[in-house]
Amino acid sequence: MGLFDEISRNVEKASQSGVQIASNLKEGVRLNTKVSEEEKKLRLYMEKLGAAYYQKFRDAPHEELAGLCAGITEALAAIEAAKLEADRLKCAKICPGCGSKNKDEARFCVFCGGSLSPPQKSLCANCGSALKADSKFCTHCGQRVEKPEPAEAAPPARPAARQCGQCGKAYGVDVAFCTDCGVRLGEA
Repeated sequence: MGLFDEISRNVEKASQSGVQIASNLKEGVRLNTKVSEEEKKLRLYMEKLGAAYYQKFRDAPHEELAGLCAGITEALAAIEAAKLEADRLKCAKICPGCGSKNKDEARFCVFCGGSLSPPQKSLCANCGSALKADSKFCTHCGQRVEKPEPAEAAPPARPAARQCGQCGKAYGVDVAFCTDCGVRLGEA
């Protein structure tokens, strides 16, 4: 019986050792999970602290942090430029006056009424030199500048929630300016 008793004791030791190893593994996983959760909280707090510092001191940061603040400012400008370029690629017109998005076919901003068309450069009919918008004579050859006749207004559109009093184009209630003629809706 001595052999079976020896085997039984060895099996019992091995099972106790296995239970201890499993218990240690379980505790190790629990502690690693706690460390991971606390590191995540720490990153969030550091991010919030950095954002709060940048908002408060971005124009006059501490000397040691000036480079980081400048980097953040540059990154924000790059993000804004990329967003504007993405909007441009979507064929949305961005108002140069207020920065609002407008439909591609709009000629005037629906929010501020500003022109969405790039200023057209006039050329002298005599010599072809570029003219300033308010020129009455060509500065190169002296030719009198003839101003083009204004275009006729578009025919009135069918009635809608709002209609431009100037050209008759129909709009929803959330539009402030006519995209065709630039008149504030409710005027004219």
